[in-house]
Amino acid sequence: MASGRLNTGEAHSFLRREGWLRAVLDLVSVAVVLAEPGHGEVLFANRAAHEMAGGRFPFARSFAEYVEVYRLYDASGRPLAQHEYPAVRAIRGEVIEGVEFAWRLPDRTRRVLVSARRFDAMYGRPPVVILIFQDLTANEQARAVLRSFEQRMALFFRRNPLAAIVWNPALEVVEWNESASRMFGWSADEARGRHGSFILPESEREYIVCDVWQGLLRRTSGERSTNENVTRDGRRILCEWYNTPLFDESGQVIGVASLVEDVTSQRHAEAERARLYREAQEAVRVRDDFLASASHQLRTPLTPLLLRLEVLRRTLGDPAACRQVDRALASAHRLECLVNDLLDVPHIAAGTLALARAPADLRLLVGEALAPFRDVSARHTIVYEPPPAPVVAAVDRARLEQVVASLVENAIKYSPTGGEVRVSVTASAGTARIEVVDHGIGIPVDQQPILFERHFRGRNAPHESYAGFGLGLYISSAIVERHGGRIFVESEPGRGSTFVVELPLAPPPCGLDDMP
Repeated sequence: MASGRLNTGEAHSFLRREGWLRAVLDLVSVAVVLAEPGHGEVLFANRAAHEMAGGRFPFARSFAEYVEVYRLYDASGRPLAQHEYPAVRAIRGEVIEGVEFAWRLPDRTRRVLVSARRFDAMYGRPPVVILIFQDLTANEQARAVLRSFEQRMALFFRRNPLAAIVWNPALEVVEWNESASRMFGWSADEARGRHGSFILPESEREYIVCDVWQGLLRRTSGERSTNENVTRDGRRILCEWYNTPLFDESGQVIGVASLVEDVTSQRHAEAERARLYREAQEAVRVRDDFLASASHQLRTPLTPLLLRLEVLRRTLGDPAACRQVDRALASAHRLECLVNDLLDVPHIAAGTLALARAPADLRLLVGEALAPFRDVSARHTIVYEPPPAPVVAAVDRARLEQVVASLVENAIKYSPTGGEVRVSVTASAGTARIEVVDHGIGIPVDQQPILFERHFRGRNAPHESYAGFGLGLYISSAIVERHGGRIFVESEPGRGSTFVVELPLAPPPCGLDDMP
């Protein structure tokens, strides 16, 4: 002991006695290894050293085993010779302070920073070499991730289609990307270090600098604003600014990052669209006013004309003359329907279409609506399939008859070669269903979603079917929806169409046979 040397057995005995030392070293977060300076045997490795080694730190019994057991390499990748190992150098009296090595383990290579020093015997304790290992692998990985992130951010900053500007707290340009150069006209070298007022209109400078900027520096989150800015050539542009304060580790604002979008053209386009929309709305209003006025003017002589034709029809005895009057009456009724359609449109658009709803048996209502179509066309046959039992719904009779008439008229119109038009009424699961089926030209799939819009006309419709204003399905859809129902079509070009109206059923009232 007096000689300052201790054999291996004595060293192990000492470490067993100093159990508190083991416990303390196991609490240390860096790897600590103790080696006997006589032969270099590793006496102790703390918990962090075992974890660094991937489970258990290898214990060499002598210097001769170091190269085989530890396999250290220098920064250039050259394997260390025995005399270059940190423990060997420390035994010779050298103090190793943070030298970087590569430590090749069976399943990985770790980059470690090693410090080593020999401590001579003192106070009854034997001499020992203490080695401290710091794992740089995680740090290297973190630095690699950080470098990659910085590269991506730099690329994002340079190639961002928006102008990207970084300011210091004094509102001086720190960074200025290519998009900012294109937007404002100054290069990055010309812009860096300049006060932000150089892109502000003179009338706005005091407000932006004193109020907006100072308020932004006091914020903890980003802010969006729209400002007028000035370019190098004196043009005024309208810009959307997205400003975000930048903070240091202590939470102090160290600058502001801004993304800027030139919205001048966009705002001009929006203003133009708004102007065109206002003009279109005014044109629609003028048109609707004209149609309403014209419709009322047309209805004034139409009512007495229909009455006179009805009287004339009853007084004539000549069949040929009666047929002429019937054709005149059909034309007059057709004109009456067109006038009524025109008068309905403004009410539908305003949501004020009135309904007088009452319980009605749909099998009777639909039969009455079909009566005028019995002899309307020599090429078409109207086939009605009423249900065996009443189908009662709360409806406006006149309006629902208008819907049925419109659908049947449409079926005839889009079946130019003639054929059957089948109409049926059914009831199921609380819903009444009216179907009008034709075998005509059908409706193209891409036109079906707009079928019930105002003034719709099928592009495949025959020329002779283009009479009218294209309002029938639009008005029918509005009437059905006002009843709480829905109307839709199932159609395939060349194979005909099925129009379906679904309405909620109502409980049948007493005295159904007397129902109007």
